[in-house]
Amino acid sequence: MEIQHVGHGILRSPARNLQLKNILHVPTAHKDLLSVNRLARDNHVFFEFHPDHFCVKEQATRKTLLTGPCRRGLYPVRPANKEVLSAHKLPASLWHHRLGHPASSVVQRVLHHHKIPFIQESNKTSICDACQKGKSHQLPYPRSSSVSSSVLDLIFSDVWGSPPSSVGRNNYYVSFIDDHSKFTWIYLLRRKSEVFQCFREFQALVERQFDRKIRTIQTDWGGEYQALSSFFSRMGISHHVSCPHAHQQNGSAERKHRHIVEVGLTLLAHASMPLKFWDEAFLTAVYLINRLPTKVLQNDTPHFRLFGEHPNYEFLRSFGCACWPNMRPYNTRKLAFRSTKCVFLGYSNKHKGYKCLDPSAGRVYISRDVVFDENIFPFASLHPNAGAQLRAEIALLPDMLRNPSAGDSILPDQNTGSSLPTNPSQDCARDLMHTGANSESTEQESAAGDRYFMCRNLADSTDPRADSPTSAVRGSGRTGGSASGRASSPSRLTVSGAPSAGSSAAPSVPHVSESAQLAPQPDRDAGSAGDLCAWIVYGAIPCC
Repeated sequence: MEIQHVGHGILRSPARNLQLKNILHVPTAHKDLLSVNRLARDNHVFFEFHPDHFCVKEQATRKTLLTGPCRRGLYPVRPANKEVLSAHKLPASLWHHRLGHPASSVVQRVLHHHKIPFIQESNKTSICDACQKGKSHQLPYPRSSSVSSSVLDLIFSDVWGSPPSSVGRNNYYVSFIDDHSKFTWIYLLRRKSEVFQCFREFQALVERQFDRKIRTIQTDWGGEYQALSSFFSRMGISHHVSCPHAHQQNGSAERKHRHIVEVGLTLLAHASMPLKFWDEAFLTAVYLINRLPTKVLQNDTPHFRLFGEHPNYEFLRSFGCACWPNMRPYNTRKLAFRSTKCVFLGYSNKHKGYKCLDPSAGRVYISRDVVFDENIFPFASLHPNAGAQLRAEIALLPDMLRNPSAGDSILPDQNTGSSLPTNPSQDCARDLMHTGANSESTEQESAAGDRYFMCRNLADSTDPRADSPTSAVRGSGRTGGSASGRASSPSRLTVSGAPSAGSSAAPSVPHVSESAQLAPQPDRDAGSAGDLCAWIVYGAIPCC
């Protein structure tokens, strides 16, 4: 027989209670049996059996504790007072607390496997407050079964960013996905505030092209779309918004972001191109995704579902490969090369041609007359950060040096407010040449000036300020001086970093240093050209 539980009980008598230890619960037994040996040993008593009755006496005092009759050859034991005996069971919720708030299925498995008695609660949908506070999480999302019947019935939109700024100074892009055809449009952005204008352009494009109105748009509740909500209301467009921190409700746009980014990064990796070209790679990725079959459309392409015609794949080329566009129309001289080695940057939405980047000149050509070599990738032989240091140095220069086309416009001096010419490189070179006593040093400095500032020779200059020496100026301030304007210590400006004569090495950015043990400086008026000249020398860069 199977024993389910083991417990303890008490047999009450007029003199004292008798302990019943290790009671075995056997549900299949029809009679309750008492072990004479265990009862006598556990309570220090002995039994006297007579033909018509029995007695239970205490061993020490031989006092009778319990008596009973004999019936049908058996000696039934009955308590002196009638009482109802029942098993005590704990509710399942208490076991849930004892076991550390596991799932209800785990609690049920433990109780049944180890045959622990418990009370099954009728209210199985009760909520544990502690579990909600400690283990709250998102509920599962149902699989969407909604399908748009026609183009522009539902548009998904979202903004992606922000990666490092691209070569086009773009920091974001906004995507628009048609739910019916899964066709995708993206617009590159520099700021999120441009989303409104991009949607206006997208709306005008698709509504004119397909002669239909946009009915519904699904977005998140980002700041760029909060500004668009009132516009949607005026235009009669239903604006569906996902709950906060529930991007899954705008899952079509989120999954499209992942697809675009993965394809774009793959294109960049295969072409060994820096990540700063992510904008061109993403545009090419969208162009290709719209022309690839997808299981969502039963292996149709978004292009075919939207336009009703199959795309042309013969036009495609490997992104980032070497190409040679016909540059003869751009040549200004007859004796010039007809083409140069460029990098294929993708396809133009406005032209039936290819975008070709000339890395050496930093120019992008759009041409239909292009020869490709899809086995060569020019960026694979270049350093990943080629050109980054040069752009960083140029960004530190004042606008007048970065924009030489300004000519000789007048710029107010930062110290005195006087108007000085913005192209004082000639005066600066003369001042540098007249401040030294060593002729050899003067020649080297003059060569540096000619190299970095395209200065004229002294013989060609008639500027009356050419004989005025330059006092040492660092930044926009002047070194210590007296009330009369005379420098307190002899000093001069020298240019370091200029290449020696005949050197073919690329010149480094010149540095202005202060040298002692030189001739004293004569008096000069405040606001002279020397101050501005010295300030320009500090940020000079090679001009060739």
